[in-house]
Amino acid sequence: MIIKQLFFYSAIIIALFFNLNSCNKSPNNSSDYPDSFPGPKHHFLEIASPEAPNYADARNWMLIPEDENVFGVDLIWLNPTTFVSDSLWNMPMNNEAAKQGALNDFRAMSGIFEESCNMYSPYYRQACLAVLSADGEDFEAAFNLAYTDVTRALDYYFEYYNDGRKFIIAGHSQGANHALELLKNNKILNAHIDNMIAAYVVGWSLTNEDLLNYPQLNICDSASEQGCIITYNTIEDGYQEEAESVTLLPNSITVNPLLWNTSKEFAPKTLHEGAVFKSATGFDTLYQYSSAQNRNGLCVERPVNVDDFLVFEPYFHPGIYHVYDYEFFHLNLKNNLKERIAASK
Repeated sequence: MIIKQLFFYSAIIIALFFNLNSCNKSPNNSSDYPDSFPGPKHHFLEIASPEAPNYADARNWMLIPEDENVFGVDLIWLNPTTFVSDSLWNMPMNNEAAKQGALNDFRAMSGIFEESCNMYSPYYRQACLAVLSADGEDFEAAFNLAYTDVTRALDYYFEYYNDGRKFIIAGHSQGANHALELLKNNKILNAHIDNMIAAYVVGWSLTNEDLLNYPQLNICDSASEQGCIITYNTIEDGYQEEAESVTLLPNSITVNPLLWNTSKEFAPKTLHEGAVFKSATGFDTLYQYSSAQNRNGLCVERPVNVDDFLVFEPYFHPGIYHVYDYEFFHLNLKNNLKERIAASK
């Protein structure tokens, strides 16, 4: 039951969010969404947004190192979605359950980064999970509100924390979406881009159109390349069409974390250094866990323990391993991170 233990905390938090928020109906009796819709029943502009965070307040950071000089490299981590609500499009900053869910989620993969980086991570008014099924205008508005927080947190980081150190920006799912938008549009980030070792846009998609429109974007094509983007969505071959309804765009660009390039070459299990999953007793490492191949998404073998995987319907179906993107390739990511940092010196 290793895999179920990995997302024990996330599953409990998501269930708790839904149950807590199901009784917080909008006071307006009119409805823009049907009762069956799992999110807010009214459009974004009809619901007051939560108050914006002040990033001078340390309580609005999930991670700030006690000693920022332990490592010569910083990690800026942007959390995935852990907020579920049927009354609010964006997470209030006093929602301690959602914030704890983000911390629990990061703990499952923190081993990739904690031996190499000073770790910084802001809480932000993340868009709720149901935004994935919302109208386009509500989707954009909720994500844009979250992105305004991410940009202010990044600006604060560079002004008060970075001190000229090299850095890595990484996120997953919604956090990866925000990381990509920062790389595309944030002037402060791009002013420091020469100090960026790598960016992890994992569980979201980049396309050739992105590269044409934003020439500063550079996809990693070797194990030691600097200033480049690592991006993939973990799926089984044949599930691409279902994954495209959530995080995988057609003809997305994928970096294979067993080969560290964008080729369609098949990478056998022998190159897989280890998946790391949370268990009841700590963390379990499964060596040579899966092969991988870029085929519009990062295609992996069906795990032998697939029945133990938690699946978050209706968004992520069996065969789509979105919530395990980092854990599937934990040791490959961890060891390559050290290699890239060494190459940056």
